[in-house]
Amino acid sequence: MKHNLIYFFIAVSLMLTSCEELGFRQPMPHDTANLTTFPEECVGTFVSESDIKDTLVIYRDSVKDERFILNEDNIMRKYGKYYIVNQRKRDRWTVAALRPRGKKGFDIYWFNIEGEKNKNSLSRVTKTVMVQDPETTKEYMLVDPTSREFDRMLRSRAFQRKDKFRRIKS
Repeated sequence: MKHNLIYFFIAVSLMLTSCEELGFRQPMPHDTANLTTFPEECVGTFVSESDIKDTLVIYRDSVKDERFILNEDNIMRKYGKYYIVNQRKRDRWTVAALRPRGKKGFDIYWFNIEGEKNKNSLSRVTKTVMVQDPETTKEYMLVDPTSREFDRMLRSRAFQRKDKFRRIKS
C-alpha cells in the first residue's frame, strides 16, 4: 500500500494500514483555532523518502486533485511543532500530525494502537473505550483527552512517525 500524505489527510485510508483505529470524540487539540490555509512551509511538491513513486502536491487550501480540502470535516490546527489534521468519520474524528523540517520537507505521524504496549501506553494517559462501528462492525478505540492528556499522547510510544517527505519544488 502506498505510504503518502494522501493517507495522512484521508485518515480513513491511513487507518487501513492498521488493523485497529483510534478515534477521537472531537477535533484535537481542543483549545486551538482551525487554520483556513496550509502554512507556507507545507505548500509545494514533495516526494516520500520511503517510496519515490509517492509524490504529493499541496496548495494553499487543498491537496492535489482536491482529495483533501480544509473545511468543517477536514480541520488543521497548529499545536507546538506539529500541524494536527483531523478528519470527521461519521461519529468520530481521526487524527494525524505533520511536522515540518524547515524547507527540507516534513514528517508524518499517527497513532499506532496495534499491540498491547501501544494500547496500554494510551490507556495510562487517558480513558479509552472500545467501540464497534455500526456501519462496518469493526472495533475501534475511542478517546476524549483533555489538552494536557493530548500533549501526553503525543509523547507516548503509540505516536509514531509514518513517513518522511522531501521537498522537490516550492
